[in-house]
Amino acid sequence: MRIDLNQELNENVLFRRVNEFINPADPLLKASMTVDEAIREIKITPREAVRYLYVVDEQNRFQGIITSKDLLFSSPDMLLSDILDADVVKAKGDDTLRESLEILSFYQLYSIPVVDCENHLLGILEIVPMNRGEERVSLLEQSLLYRDIFQFIGFSIEQHRWNSHWRGYRVRMPWLVCNLIAGLSCAGIAHVFQQSLVEFVILALFIPLVLTVCESVSTQSMTLIFQMLYHPNLRRSQVIRRLVVEWKTVLLLGITCSIGVGLATLLWDTTWKVMAVIGVSVFLSMLASASFGTLFPVLLHRFRLDPKVASGPLILMFTDISATTIYLGLATYFLVQGT
Repeated sequence: MRIDLNQELNENVLFRRVNEFINPADPLLKASMTVDEAIREIKITPREAVRYLYVVDEQNRFQGIITSKDLLFSSPDMLLSDILDADVVKAKGDDTLRESLEILSFYQLYSIPVVDCENHLLGILEIVPMNRGEERVSLLEQSLLYRDIFQFIGFSIEQHRWNSHWRGYRVRMPWLVCNLIAGLSCAGIAHVFQQSLVEFVILALFIPLVLTVCESVSTQSMTLIFQMLYHPNLRRSQVIRRLVVEWKTVLLLGITCSIGVGLATLLWDTTWKVMAVIGVSVFLSMLASASFGTLFPVLLHRFRLDPKVASGPLILMFTDISATTIYLGLATYFLVQGT
């Protein structure tokens, strides 16, 4: 059964099980086949267009995908199990159509394998441009058609997600609680370090500045990592590499900001020690904030939570708490206890 994208995706359709909309994965290849055997199998069961070839084991458990290019440029006697891509985004048969369309839209995929709880391949969910008949279109036109489809899917999903004020409340309120937790936690931290704030009033003056800089850094890091999440085969090494790059960038940003903030404290006739403590605390807080901004969207995405809704409140909560703790903690250790 194909999804008619020309009709409005109403709520009843979006919340039906995705296994009602899947097509058979023909031709279906076995991981024990050689490349030559797979090519002969494809010739027996031709399709209009083959984007991906789906590979299963003898028990019909999904193993991965192979592209036509993989077959053409591989040795005829190689096994499919040696050349398939096992790191594939999948949907579960008991997922709703909305959840599966979110995956397609998020990763910009044209099709996705659907499996059961034991990883048996049930079929594939695929989207195709409609109303073009048998007319051949260029690659550019195809790209534009699919871009329009993804925009339509995203609009339909978001429209039905937020068309109820109670549903919007249930989705958004738990994450806004994070802001309340952050505010109360920062107030509690300030109370713990009350002696430091009384003795060094200048510390209180710079709290808003420290939080603003750290929140900006975490938001920038979050925005950059969002671009990586669209990759269908995101690997841990890529995330680590992105985190290292972000740390190096924040190293330069942190040094610049900490020097600027430190020098600004001289306007209040402070000592070099106060200037150094405030500057170092700003630098360390920025480094922690960048880490939160990079890692949290990846973790939320891994647990199939919506990073667009959840990342901001969570990241800002941990950023505010960590920045306040680092800032006042260092100041207390070096300025109050050191005197």
